Amino acid sequence: MRPLVGGSLRKILGPPMLELASRWRTCEVVPENWDPADRSDRAALSTLNATTTIQLHSLSINVLGPAPAVSVVERIREWSDILGIGLVTDHFCWSGTGEHALGVFVPPVEEITAVQKRVRAVKKAVGITLGLENICLSSHDPFFNAHYHHALAQISVNESVPVLLDLENLRLDALASGLSQDELLSHYDEVELCGYHVAGSSVGDQVLDTHDQKVPDATLQLLLKCYKKKNAPVIYERDYALDVGEIDEEVRRIGACIEADRLI
Repeated sequence: MRPLVGGSLRKILGPPMLELASRWRTCEVVPENWDPADRSDRAALSTLNATTTIQLHSLSINVLGPAPAVSVVERIREWSDILGIGLVTDHFCWSGTGEHALGVFVPPVEEITAVQKRVRAVKKAVGITLGLENICLSSHDPFFNAHYHHALAQISVNESVPVLLDLENLRLDALASGLSQDELLSHYDEVELCGYHVAGSSVGDQVLDTHDQKVPDATLQLLLKCYKKKNAPVIYERDYALDVGEIDEEVRRIGACIEADRLI
């Protein structure tokens, strides 16, 4: 069977993006960006859902911060019902508050048992299966990096929460902290994976997942290594490509690499 490989749906790119996504085997949709009460939004995602496998990926559940906004939870539940999708993923982080813009990430500093209670409460609020994704920590502290990945993996197992493993973020964490990729990956040996994220990042003084490049060879090799052990849907994240052809080319390259590696 061909691997489930696709990209993140960018609403701003309009009909060309929707048409492209319909030809992928899977694609990722941010439910907050689409209004189920809007006929055109509802028609667009329902039509897309008939031709490909949609993954719901939220950006504002705020897993480690205050309780998610009621409007966010309602939007996720509505799209889950409309599209028949029983899983939503979000980042294992503090996404923001009323005083701070979305994207102010504060990784866990509490004991794992305290974090588990937060995750349990979020699961109950969302009402469907919740998957958690590792963020790029942008930290040079090896202990902090190791603790974060250990906490995510442990909570995943304890709370039966699958992990959306972002391999670019993991690669960048290893690069910044001096830990090996294998050491960070080892934390996820026993977890259930619901997918992989891959992306490319610009090189700068601060280690950040900028999502503005093609997937580097190191991240692609990491994907091939992980995929051999556990196959799962693969999503290419590209936030700053205004040419849908460029996004599609990279999605095709990722899929071809997985197919070729399976034949070796």
